[in-house]
Amino acid sequence: MAPKMTIVNPAHWIEPNGTFPTTPRLRSRAIRIAQCIEYGANLQPGEARPTLLACRYRPNRRACEGFLWVIMQDDDAIQAACPLCGGDEFLIYEWESTPWGSGLAESIDLKSTAARFSAGPPKRTSPITAHEKLEILSERALTLLGSELTVKELHVLIAHAQSPNEVLKRLLAPLEHPPEEATLDRLLGLVLDLWDHARPK
Repeated sequence: MAPKMTIVNPAHWIEPNGTFPTTPRLRSRAIRIAQCIEYGANLQPGEARPTLLACRYRPNRRACEGFLWVIMQDDDAIQAACPLCGGDEFLIYEWESTPWGSGLAESIDLKSTAARFSAGPPKRTSPITAHEKLEILSERALTLLGSELTVKELHVLIAHAQSPNEVLKRLLAPLEHPPEEATLDRLLGLVLDLWDHARPK
């Protein structure tokens, strides 16, 4: 049986104040509608955009591996459909006045919203030093590489190496798979910075 498309007026799926319902199943569907609106709000009629919303249909009782696309119809309805299985999930009308009707939210300065992110451990009162920053970046780089070295061991390696190139070779040699080019670029810059700071003077 072909998937059945649901025609949606978002006002029927969300609370009058624009928040999502608390009933789990309805809340999940309302959030999915909102995500489709965010992806599609800035499209022009006849334009489409892929999303990262996984298709929920199960053709022949097997989960579809596709992702939804949103398409702006000539009557300004946002259609959400899966090109892999051909399933139409939603046709969304009257979306323009919803909180997501302007599309994806603009970036904001984190300092202006610091109170929203104030939970957790106390914030530093002193600025981070260059040495501390390198320590943090080193730990992140080793984690992303999948290296078993600690930051301290990396510093020892740098202190005894003959060149930055030797450090890179030692870092990459144990890896099962070569890192992405972008990761390699970041690693190279970090190794050069560490070479300047961690080498014996």
